Amino acid sequence: HGYIADLRADLAIQQGNGDEAEAYYAVALEKDPLYKQNIHLFYMRLLQHGQPERALPYIQRDQQHPIRAGFWRGVAHYRLEQQEDAEREWQKVLKIDPKQSQEPSFSELILTHYYLGDKERIGLSNVLRVIQESRRYDWQTLFLAGLGWAIQGRLDNAEANFQIAVNQRRMAGQGKL
Repeated sequence: HGYIADLRADLAIQQGNGDEAEAYYAVALEKDPLYKQNIHLFYMRLLQHGQPERALPYIQRDQQHPIRAGFWRGVAHYRLEQQEDAEREWQKVLKIDPKQSQEPSFSELILTHYYLGDKERIGLSNVLRVIQESRRYDWQTLFLAGLGWAIQGRLDNAEANFQIAVNQRRMAGQGKL
């Protein structure tokens, strides 16, 4: 029942009916504890469909994942054209020691640096370190490296990383795009 309610919430979001989406998601939360543990899946869908104001209360509920929630709260404010609030949220994220955190929010941490301009190349350096130290890395890590290079204006490096990321994704059979 929770899964069906979540699917209905997703359909309502895609149809632009936020009230209906929230009502269905409330049912999903009630019927299946999995949705309470992964509330980010709902607020990210709201953000993807241009509803940052609706996403904010759900982001606030994501207390167990301060890096992830802080990053997405910043994105919501950014999309609401509240630049100062967005930057304040992202600065809070950067003050969290990832070594003390149990959450797997590597991408959100890197993207926080990127949204703030990554002037000191901290985000890019961390991604490149992961690539260098790991013998197996996924396409998402290469994509983050490409994005970091693009922010730095190094489009040649960005293109190389993006191309490898696309090829890895294709080889994994995860779709054409």
